[in-house]
Amino acid sequence: MSHNITSEERQKFIEEKKLENKNIQTRINNLLDQSLIESTIINEFRNLSEFIYATKILSKEIFSLIFSLIDFNVAGIFFNERDDKKKKTLNLSVQGVTLDDKVLKEIKEDFFSAAFKEDYYRDEAIFDYEIVDSVLGKEELIENSDILRSKVVIPISYANKIIGGIALYHKKGARFDSSRVLEIIVQELKVLMRIKWLYSETKYLAITDGLTGLYNRRYFQQTLDREFARSKRYKNPLSIAFFDIDYFKNVNDSYGHQFGDKVIAEISKIIRNSLRKTDYVARYGGEEIVLILPETPIDQTLIPIERIRVKIQDHPFVFGDKPVQVTVSCGLSGVEPDVNTYEDLILRADKALYESKRNGRNQTTIYQI
Repeated sequence: MSHNITSEERQKFIEEKKLENKNIQTRINNLLDQSLIESTIINEFRNLSEFIYATKILSKEIFSLIFSLIDFNVAGIFFNERDDKKKKTLNLSVQGVTLDDKVLKEIKEDFFSAAFKEDYYRDEAIFDYEIVDSVLGKEELIENSDILRSKVVIPISYANKIIGGIALYHKKGARFDSSRVLEIIVQELKVLMRIKWLYSETKYLAITDGLTGLYNRRYFQQTLDREFARSKRYKNPLSIAFFDIDYFKNVNDSYGHQFGDKVIAEISKIIRNSLRKTDYVARYGGEEIVLILPETPIDQTLIPIERIRVKIQDHPFVFGDKPVQVTVSCGLSGVEPDVNTYEDLILRADKALYESKRNGRNQTTIYQI
């Protein structure tokens, strides 16, 4: 039995189709809008790569961009440096609130303990924070970090190295949960942080020695110049120590230059692993290695330097399956009232080193007037 479609039914069918098409169109428009938003965010982040040479400016630009996309009360951005002597600073943006010092320290600990784990607690002195961007609101003082109910802390790594990270906080709950915008921000930060890390690696390679990984002579001289000026200005103690491998020509002649290089590299590693974070160690040239020991009086250098000398003397250097004993001679000098330039300091350490060699090698001598 056939059924004739009435004009009302036809009209209803047409209306339903129109509505369905409209819904499809809306969905397409929404997708296009979402895609446009995402590509805009990506482009904005890509444009920031021009600021990789200036960390503070870069951080401020990132904060400004993130704040235009996600509401936060506190944000932290961290860029790591290839040179682990550099202070690690969490740059902060504070929006519409005032933070108590205790809360700022907790935010710093929150981030760095997540990123560097036990290393953070072992050497807290090199981790710091700085407010680089702030907009005061109603002057609400936050004295307890629990008030910041929403929190996300994301360390970012590359090739098993922490290269940076982001932290966001807000007083209201559930602000950063499964946000597609936050995903894109993190994704783009990864790209930016990799560019910045590679830039810092290039800078680091320019100041280090290829064989040993120690600082090079040029960087040593710049650092000693700076530390010497600081020592004189603030009357702080400063010492330097020269190490020279004994009979190194014989090592090269007997076992070849490849083994000689291996000896220099291993000795460098022993010295570097025996120092404080605040000390500097550089390859001065050939088989000579030099240490800068800030805040250390000359009479306090003998014990740690002797400890290193004995470690090298007892280290099992091996050529094939044959053990080879290698020793070093050391010379120490410190800043005294009559030391007028950092070159004087080097000259005195060099004279003390010569005394060690003249008196039979494999020993440490402190410069005496």
